[in-house]
Parts: sequence; structure tokens; C-alpha cells
Amino acid sequence: MTVLVGVGFALVSLALFAALVATPEAPGLGALARSEIAATGVSNPVTAVLLDYRAYDTLLELVVVLLAAVAAGVLARAVAESNPGVR
Repeated sequence: MTVLVGVGFALVSLALFAALVATPEAPGLGALARSEIAATGVSNPVTAVLLDYRAYDTLLELVVVLLAAVAAGVLARAVAESNPGVR
């Protein structure tokens, strides 16, 4: 059984690698990012991209923290309901 799983994993990995190699190179957004660097106020393209997307990064971090708080609340309630005598 383990051998079959290994062979299956190898075949899937090979198929994914073949698909990756066969995919034509897509035009990137590098030229657009470099052309708009002056609008960001910084000279480094990596810093410009990071500064331009920091609001999205902060929003996603907030979502992760909110999901963690909700999960902690659900788990705390489940533990409290399963142990009614313990507080």
C-alpha cells in the first residue's frame, strides 16, 4: 500500500512538473511596476511594491487574527460545554 501511495505521489509530481515546464512564460508586471516607481516616492522597486500593497497585507493579517479569535472562542465554548462542572 505504501508503495502505491509513493508511486501515485511520484506520478502526480511528474505531471505537475511537466505542466509547469510546458506552460508558456506569461508577460509579467515588472515593466508596469518599474514605470510607476516615481509615483510611489521610493527608488527601490521591491520597496515600492511592498508599500503599495501594505494595506492589503494589513487587512489580511487582521482577517487571520479575527479567525483565530473566533476559533479560540468556539473551542473555549466546546470545552466549557463538555465539562459543565469545571470553570
